[in-house]
Amino acid sequence: AHWRTRYHDDFDIREVTEALKTMKASHTGALIVFSRDADLKSYVDTGDPVDAEVSKRLILSIFHKHSPLHDGAMIIYKGRIKAARCVLPISENDHLPPQFGLRHRSAVGMSENTDTLIVAISEETGRLILTRNGKYLRGLKLRQVEQKVMEYLHKEEPEKWDILPPEPEREETSELKA
Repeated sequence: AHWRTRYHDDFDIREVTEALKTMKASHTGALIVFSRDADLKSYVDTGDPVDAEVSKRLILSIFHKHSPLHDGAMIIYKGRIKAARCVLPISENDHLPPQFGLRHRSAVGMSENTDTLIVAISEETGRLILTRNGKYLRGLKLRQVEQKVMEYLHKEEPEKWDILPPEPEREETSELKA
């Protein structure tokens, strides 16, 4: 009975963070929507169905600038990449930083309109933002992004979402031998 209380569609979040690391370094624009509870059918229908396992290679392939699927958003739901090239609503918030382009404004807009968590990477700067409920975080380390995504998926988000989490402790790589 215990297994029912956990997020029932886990995937290896490192596949996503490794892809994010590569895309940040290569200034590859990306927009990834994580949905915990809703299938987002109306948004999925604006793009192309994928329905595939989450993997670094597939994420990189989809967002590669010569891929026909690279424009728009990828939606991850129930541990699978449901669709790519999806159209998201654009935020009309006048207080967003002027350097936020369409991709970042779409990430904020989607978070204002749905119960989702969105990652956006700028093609111009390689900068990453994370958005939720119309709020955004920038300057996160990948370990912090990973932590925020997992908190969202497992319904363990802190009350003040936009306060930066402390960086998770690094696991010791060497064990003491007796």
